[in-house]
Amino acid sequence: LYLVGDTSAMTKDVEANLDWYYKGNSGKCTLKWQGSSSIAYSKKNYTIKFSSNVDFGKGWGEHKKYNLKANYIDFTESRNVVSAKLWGAIVKSRSVQNPYLYDLPNGGATDGFPMIVVLNDEYLGLFSMNIPKDKWMFNMTGSATHEGLLSAEDHSDPTRFKATITEQELLAG
Repeated sequence: LYLVGDTSAMTKDVEANLDWYYKGNSGKCTLKWQGSSSIAYSKKNYTIKFSSNVDFGKGWGEHKKYNLKANYIDFTESRNVVSAKLWGAIVKSRSVQNPYLYDLPNGGATDGFPMIVVLNDEYLGLFSMNIPKDKWMFNMTGSATHEGLLSAEDHSDPTRFKATITEQELLAG
């Protein structure tokens, strides 16, 4: 993935406007840092939003928003995606199919593939182009009857199953 444009003001909250080129396709996009604890690492994760829908041919469909994961503390560059693929395989292998997960990309878990990223002719390294943790990926339609969220790092009423998480809390991440 080749990206071109001024990133001097880019932060977690400020997007940079860029041009992108990938396998004969091109267009406009925005890019900003992504993550919380990982923001301190020298190799950043990014949220990329394309100006029009992009289909990477992985069965995810067409979307504008993706994540570029640096996997900075994972020397194998695979821990997140491989673990998620195991989850997806488990979902598909059940004799009784969960109708809320079965047809979702990767059984409702993140998914990604290796992507080399070059920004303004500077090689940034190997990343994982991932589908983001957005509502569509979890089939979260607004019906609290069939939704769930698991968090191992945050201890709040919703993660202790004492309250329903609000859409605002979910999006705030």
